[in-house]
Amino acid sequence: MYIPLQSVLPDSSKKIDRDKAASIYLESHPLQLQYIWPHMLDQKAKQPMLVYAPLDDYYVEYIDALSGKVVKSR
Repeated sequence: MYIPLQSVLPDSSKKIDRDKAASIYLESHPLQLQYIWPHMLDQKAKQPMLVYAPLDDYYVEYIDALSGKVVKSR
């Protein structure tokens, strides 16, 4: 990642804590117990895995560490 020298970075001392960020994330991405069968290209795992995964299709989102708001990746 390139950050120009004249950039002013956000003050990390004002961040929310990790547990709060996790709570916010799980509120917007509830988990459901489900089976998945991992595969990559033409290789398939020998057996399915039981996992907790988001109900929605996967998409990238972040939690703003200062505001605690969900930020969708574009």
